[in-house]
Amino acid sequence: EFVIQKLEVLLFTNKGDVLGDPDFGANLEYYLWTTNVPVAKIESEIKSQINKYIPELNSMQYSLSTDIYEGTARDILQINIKIKDNNINFLIK
Repeated sequence: EFVIQKLEVLLFTNKGDVLGDPDFGANLEYYLWTTNVPVAKIESEIKSQINKYIPELNSMQYSLSTDIYEGTARDILQINIKIKDNNINFLIK
């Protein structure tokens, strides 16, 4: 559960929001307002943040996929992260 909490904080934080660590955060809000950002770039940023800030997750099996859908006011970003632990399976959507 601790890894899930860390992952949620990482995903919902913009770069520059954490005092003393301007690189922390997946910066998803920025990507939603920027046009023509490839999904691979967003996935790469999330994986980079996970490797740096959630090393516990690297010892577990996880998969990450993202999709962008066109919205009326702004685009919609869907992130699917599946975490498989020996005893528990998690899915964050």
